[in-house]
Amino acid sequence: VVRSPDGRVQVEISTRAATGAGSRIQYRVSLSGRTLIDASGLGARTRDGVEFGRDTLILGYAPVAIDSSFEQFPGKRRHVIDRANEVTLRLLEYATRPLEWQLVVRAYDDGVALRYRFPRQPGWSRLELADEQTEFAFPAGAMATTSMLESFTTSHESTYERHRVEEIPANRLLALPLLVEV
Repeated sequence: VVRSPDGRVQVEISTRAATGAGSRIQYRVSLSGRTLIDASGLGARTRDGVEFGRDTLILGYAPVAIDSSFEQFPGKRRHVIDRANEVTLRLLEYATRPLEWQLVVRAYDDGVALRYRFPRQPGWSRLELADEQTEFAFPAGAMATTSMLESFTTSHESTYERHRVEEIPANRLLALPLLVEV
């Protein structure tokens, strides 16, 4: 579990074995005890077919507190405070061939961040990602504000629409940003 500096935001990382399957790595996000993102899968697939996140073992973790600031120009705020708690998890994917990878999780007072790292290792010197498989399971009743796209070349100049998350077809392209309210 990674908690924000003020303790209200919490990111829980776990491996859950489905019946007859390996240990799937998942995350869950809550704010003051209220679920924002329910159990959702993490992972990626390489061009050569290696699936990360399906048969995963947590080897260890390294926590660190981040408390820094920087000046930015231009921007909404000139002085930016960067304060979070971070955990880097060392993971082993053991389904096809044993490969190590890392998941970096940050919990801020006003959000979370997830990042994958794939370190160079013997017998694996080239990485070409084919699919990023991070999931976002929002609670029932969550409302999304976004613009629907017909294709990857559709103009992003359209009216934003509000839909219940469960009513958005899985095969639709959504413009970013996507705002979800729970």
